[in-house]
Amino acid sequence: MKIKLLKNNIQIGGIRYKVNLSFLILCEWLSEYTKVGRILSHIFEKEAYPFHHQQVQGLVCSKMWELVELFAVKGKELILDFKAVGFGKIKSKTINAKHICLLSNCLSVVTKIS
Repeated sequence: MKIKLLKNNIQIGGIRYKVNLSFLILCEWLSEYTKVGRILSHIFEKEAYPFHHQQVQGLVCSKMWELVELFAVKGKELILDFKAVGFGKIKSKTINAKHICLLSNCLSVVTKIS
């Protein structure tokens, strides 16, 4: 599956999703976790510690999943529980269909990549 990040969009397998900045930041963090996991795995492979290699992969996957879950939970809280308005994260005084659709798109992408 080919993933391509664009300005406020992400393209997965030819389908373009409009996403928000916080989702793009999440993607950057996940990418960094992947890089760290690869680097640590290579280090442990070269040092002949296969057990540690598996632990590193498990830890990296676990931390990545925690980030994705946190994004989904907080996104739902901010939009569906109207907390984003109280925090001043949304310029308007109400949450409209645009905000709900954007959250839905972001969560759809999460289900596609997980």
